[in-house]
Amino acid sequence: MTPKTIFTLIGIIHMLIGLAIIAMVSNFDDVINSWVSSAISDDVKGLLIGQLSVIVVHSVGVGVIMWCCRNIENSVDIKRVFSGYVAFSFLALLNGFYAEFFGQGGPPLPVFVLLISASVLGCYGFFKNKV
Repeated sequence: MTPKTIFTLIGIIHMLIGLAIIAMVSNFDDVINSWVSSAISDDVKGLLIGQLSVIVVHSVGVGVIMWCCRNIENSVDIKRVFSGYVAFSFLALLNGFYAEFFGQGGPPLPVFVLLISASVLGCYGFFKNKV
């Protein structure tokens, strides 16, 4: 698999994560009722939606950045981008696993699957690319 293909796939995956969270925000009351049995105040709901909006923007932003990296030809630069992405994805997965096992619950399963697959692709691109 070429680095261009890997960058494209990672970009698409992150854009899908953003779209999935946008769908969750638009249907917030139904989604949150599956986890919380009592009513949530408007202040808390606004805070949660604000945090989800930040996550959406970051995910779509990473997707656009990776999409733009498709045209990099220098193998040293490709390896640098992949190493930065691997560090980013490791921290994102670490945060998700911590929330799942020690917090109140991690990201939804589809987001977890997409993050793990993007991380595997990033690691593959990092180790496959020869400098």
